[in-house]
Amino acid sequence: MPAAIATTSRQNNFDFLRILAAFLVLFGHQLALGGETEITILPNISLGTLGVFMFFIISGFLVSSSWRNDPHTWRFLAKRLLRLWPGLAVVVLLAALVMGPLMSNLSATAYFSSPSLLRYLHTLHFNIQYYLPGVFTNNPYPGAVNGSLWTIPLELNCYLMLLSLGLLRCLRWPLLVLIATLATATTLLVFQNQTVQLKWHFSVFFFAGVCLDLFQPQWRKFAYRYLLGLTCLSLLLFVMHFPEAGLFAILPYAVIFFGSSATPLLRKTGKYGDLSYGLYLYAFPIQQLFFSLNGKALSFYLGLVITLCFTFICAYASWHLIEKPALSLKPGAKI
Repeated sequence: MPAAIATTSRQNNFDFLRILAAFLVLFGHQLALGGETEITILPNISLGTLGVFMFFIISGFLVSSSWRNDPHTWRFLAKRLLRLWPGLAVVVLLAALVMGPLMSNLSATAYFSSPSLLRYLHTLHFNIQYYLPGVFTNNPYPGAVNGSLWTIPLELNCYLMLLSLGLLRCLRWPLLVLIATLATATTLLVFQNQTVQLKWHFSVFFFAGVCLDLFQPQWRKFAYRYLLGLTCLSLLLFVMHFPEAGLFAILPYAVIFFGSSATPLLRKTGKYGDLSYGLYLYAFPIQQLFFSLNGKALSFYLGLVITLCFTFICAYASWHLIEKPALSLKPGAKI
């Protein structure tokens, strides 16, 4: 039996989907950081990339709803920063001041006097840096301490674009936002410019989520019909050898349709907290630490279980000690 569409903001599957998305990223990185080839679903789209697409879709949908419920510039910015920055700040400081000196092949004096350490701390103001002096230099994927963080400034840029549209009253005309999103997606698919795609693909999926929020009154009335129609369109595009277009046709709606549903058990995924952001923040450095300690000597799946367990522990601590207290400071209406 299909899951019922949720009637309240807390009775839905979004927590489950965010955990799934974080796991897809973690799984892909476990392969890549171990020197293996990531699994791809399309020529340029790995499982990890699919997970990030899911994050951006859900974020666009929920953040758009947050703005509509409380269209106030400073409260909007405060909410977004309180969601992103505290967890990011702690993982950066732990990496730089605890893990870094313990794992560096440099002396403590050389480590703390290195300009690379100061550069890494620029990540605290969203200027993402990846390397700490002498850390993980002999890993199968050498050097990078936390390669997952590069998408966070992109997420922040999406927030600012949404805020700009809100201030310009563009969100009052959902059709205009939809046309702009589809036009951007079409441009990316036609020109296939990888240097541009890397940034704008994520923005397109974010604003696909925004469109699904803005058009909720329309699609919720005929939710299953839209799902069937978009599935048929996606299959047609795949048959016509436009796989990226096929993915874009179905993924945003499928994610929001399922996320908005209330499936028994799955809707209780967030019972112990929203661990998805913590999973995303801590997985990469924990995996690099694992491989630095000769994790290659173990089987892939045993290594995956070990890194997953430690990542969940860190994510749980991050939510209850850092993220949740920070979110309690959010002004105005909560999302």
